[in-house]
Amino acid sequence: MPENVTDRKCCHKCQKTVTGKKKLSKCGRCHSITYCGQECQREDWPRHSQYCIPVMVAEIPGMGRGLVASKDFKKGEVIFKEPSAITIKMTTSYLIPLPELKEKISKLSEEQKSKFYQLYQQGNLQDWPATLWAGLEENCVQELDIFLSNGIDNVPIDGTMLLFLTSSLSNHSCSPNVYVEKYFCDEDSCYRHKAIAIKDISKGEEVTQCYTRGLMTKSKMKTKLQEDFCFECKCVVCSGSDPGQDGLISKIIRLVPDVSKHHISSRYHDAQTIKSLYNNTMQDWRKEASHLERAADLINKQLYIGHIQDRFFVFEIFVSASQMARDPLVEKHGILKGRDRCCWQ
Repeated sequence: MPENVTDRKCCHKCQKTVTGKKKLSKCGRCHSITYCGQECQREDWPRHSQYCIPVMVAEIPGMGRGLVASKDFKKGEVIFKEPSAITIKMTTSYLIPLPELKEKISKLSEEQKSKFYQLYQQGNLQDWPATLWAGLEENCVQELDIFLSNGIDNVPIDGTMLLFLTSSLSNHSCSPNVYVEKYFCDEDSCYRHKAIAIKDISKGEEVTQCYTRGLMTKSKMKTKLQEDFCFECKCVVCSGSDPGQDGLISKIIRLVPDVSKHHISSRYHDAQTIKSLYNNTMQDWRKEASHLERAADLINKQLYIGHIQDRFFVFEIFVSASQMARDPLVEKHGILKGRDRCCWQ
């Protein structure tokens, strides 16, 4: 978890202040807080060690709380890693076991609890009467709202929901500067988040991620965010500060229709699509590779919005199609596939 933003003119331990051009010493690892000397820094380390990451919690105009960088980052740098603070095993009916949720919250440190209760709440439990009633019975409506508003659905993998205290504070942007990767750590047998800069980030700049998957125009993105997360996006794209992206997305979707879908990996799991790919000739692959090359070029040079995984998807299938377009086995397959065509009938 990060520290709250400070003016860096006050010792975080003894509260000693400086004026004018005098400066205190900042933490060399996170650059987030300052001390009057090494003694105060050593005394504060048992507490600060939990929060020593190079981002700070700050009030973002029109957005509430968010994360800002406490130093410069280059594209590709890892900004922070964190373990899940709460992991809940869902019931067979895909419900949250509320006694377990209350127990997990009670085991958080006092500062972690404080961070938890400051997280965003969608406040829409009234739309789910059974869930709201369960929360009322267990006297944990607020806790349930916070967990549902910030939890990560991991049910398809291992039947759990996860909550991360730091990455939950990263606001959405249609033009994000960070990709948050989820991975399993064998050392402590828990899921972790790793935030990676996908652009150069300047000190003091907000650290943002994209909440949605599938490339969408601005109007469709705003609608999806309102439906799924109950807020109106006010990022640079939606406010009109980064124009021209809608036209690019429309071009890319025409070239690669699958990239607009939420579950783009379904391209290779749909029977009809597999049949179509099976029947592709060398000429078909060359045509598809040409379309994908144009889409990849648009993404690489001009597209700044959407989830980075959707961009990777286009590059991935471009490489695959290009390989198929020059693979001599495709020609051999074209000769043989006539005798196998009955398999699809």
